[in-house]
Amino acid sequence: MGQAMRIKISEVGMILLFGLTALIWGCGPYTFSGAVPGGVQNVAVPLFDNNTAEYGIREQLTDAVINRFLRDNIVKVVDVGHAQAILRGTILTVIDQPYTFQATETVQEYRIILTVRVAMEDIQTGETSWSQEFSEWGTYPFSSGGSAERDAGLAQAIGKLTEDISNRVVSGW
Repeated sequence: MGQAMRIKISEVGMILLFGLTALIWGCGPYTFSGAVPGGVQNVAVPLFDNNTAEYGIREQLTDAVINRFLRDNIVKVVDVGHAQAILRGTILTVIDQPYTFQATETVQEYRIILTVRVAMEDIQTGETSWSQEFSEWGTYPFSSGGSAERDAGLAQAIGKLTEDISNRVVSGW
């Protein structure tokens, strides 16, 4: 009976060892780096164009997109002279609109909606691989009417946009 028990324990040990080895080898080399379709490993992100009267937004959005790529390690961000692709963007609209109201029918919260058009251009072929409009929003309270609250709502919209753009870059050309 002792011999049979040792064999079963030994078999269980081998199964566990095999499973652990498979898990390590299966997950070990996983990375997001270089995950952009078409073999693109680096991209240039020039300053977005701004078709609105919103001051400073082009720098804020361009920096946020670059920082997203750097943080996610999807592609390397390089200057245009060394890039395999260029991600170009144009800010189309920034709209503030009432979002929620108090019982007295005064605005309690605003929604800021940011719409951009982004295109990915392949440097080798000179062709636009894809072009898409993205629209996202953030909210801010209308308590004091100060710019700090609005800036926080705009930052929410920019955060959502950078996620959308990053996902589009990774999803394919």
